[in-house]
Amino acid sequence: MYDFNSVLEDAGLATLDTNEALRELVEKLLEAASATYTLADAQKAYADVHKITDKLKNGGDITQEEYNTLTTNIPGLADYFMNNVSGNYTFTGDRTKLDDYIDAALL
Repeated sequence: MYDFNSVLEDAGLATLDTNEALRELVEKLLEAASATYTLADAQKAYADVHKITDKLKNGGDITQEEYNTLTTNIPGLADYFMNNVSGNYTFTGDRTKLDDYIDAALL
């Protein structure tokens, strides 16, 4: 455990009084920041994303479930798709740019 006021003061913030709720929030944020994203996690995300995108050609469609998989792994991929009347999502971007974006996000 650490002294909450010391952490704030080390960051250059003056502390007159801090409440318990704020301290708990900071502890949760620090805990989340220390969570590890392993190589296995990255490999699985890469495989899951490419399983879907490798089928796409410019203008191809994906299902809601596939869209959710893509945007859960890489939220920015939502910009490459447009929801259509059937409830599916149509790929509206450039395939090369999509692949480059995926590689930059996951590698």
